[in-house]
Amino acid sequence: MSLVCSSSAKRENFVKNYSPPRCFFSSSRGHVSRSTRLCQILVVFLFCVHFSECHPWKYDSDEDDGDKDWKGLCDSGRRQSPVDLTKRNCVTTSRIEPIAFIHYNRPVATNVTNNGHTVVLKLDHNQKEIGIAAGGLYDYYILDSVHFHWGGSEHTFNGQRLKSEIHFVHYSSRYDSLGAAKDQPRGLAVVAVVINKTTEDNPILDPLIASLGESVDKVGDAKTLEIPLSAQDLLPTNRSVFYRYAGSLTTPPCSESVEWTVLYRTVGASERQLEKFRTVNSDEGRDIKYNYRPTQPQHDRKIFFVQSSQYLAAVQDDGSNASRIRLAPWVLIVVMGLVFRH
Repeated sequence: MSLVCSSSAKRENFVKNYSPPRCFFSSSRGHVSRSTRLCQILVVFLFCVHFSECHPWKYDSDEDDGDKDWKGLCDSGRRQSPVDLTKRNCVTTSRIEPIAFIHYNRPVATNVTNNGHTVVLKLDHNQKEIGIAAGGLYDYYILDSVHFHWGGSEHTFNGQRLKSEIHFVHYSSRYDSLGAAKDQPRGLAVVAVVINKTTEDNPILDPLIASLGESVDKVGDAKTLEIPLSAQDLLPTNRSVFYRYAGSLTTPPCSESVEWTVLYRTVGASERQLEKFRTVNSDEGRDIKYNYRPTQPQHDRKIFFVQSSQYLAAVQDDGSNASRIRLAPWVLIVVMGLVFRH
């Protein structure tokens, strides 16, 4: 999962417009008062905090050690992502209901952006009723954006890395935005869908693939897809079997606030389509050949392998039989509250 700070622009603007407080300078020669010294320490500390949050980062050329220069929580955390998913290390359960993908079938205006590390599909901000609930989650989570990792999947399966991975990034409805939720316990929920190589093109990906040429080749390039996209189109048909664990963002600052759901079933893409992702430019002006983080230690975390005993269809907009689902009453209350609030 990727959250990116435009570091160089923010740093230049901060330095250009910053004026230190008067107490930063000593008022008498040869003597620095205690209050002045404390002020100086505080200013230096604030500089460090400001730049550490926007510290430029990249994937190392060594794919097996691509995050070796990432510092802070990325280096010291004990609930980092991604991880290797091995059934023998998982707790298998059928007592967790499937996830409810609420209004995921609703086509929405979608903006495609190259942020220098990945390709992001940003959904219309007014679509807050699109999200996920149930499935062992603690809240209703609002869908914020979708992005891709390629050159290999981030999560591995019995040590095997597949072709690519899609991340559906959600934030808890307790908060007003992704930024407000990202450092809160269980503030984020990410659904990961792994892509496997197929012999035929995946027609669902064609509008996105078409935009990966000159339209969003350079960092900061953006394009609105001509055809509104439904998030459900990017999901596998069977979503009732999945892995669940507590983890982190897979890019700096690696905040450990993510409830991860990795769907067991995959979707397909042809080699031609996968290769198109590798032509997207990084913020250094080079093709992004890969953008996955190496797997992290599991430590003492439990990873659940969920085989739901009942299939839970997505909440649809059309009133069809598919929308007659069994949801916990609290989920229905949350959904109705969002509909009437917006």
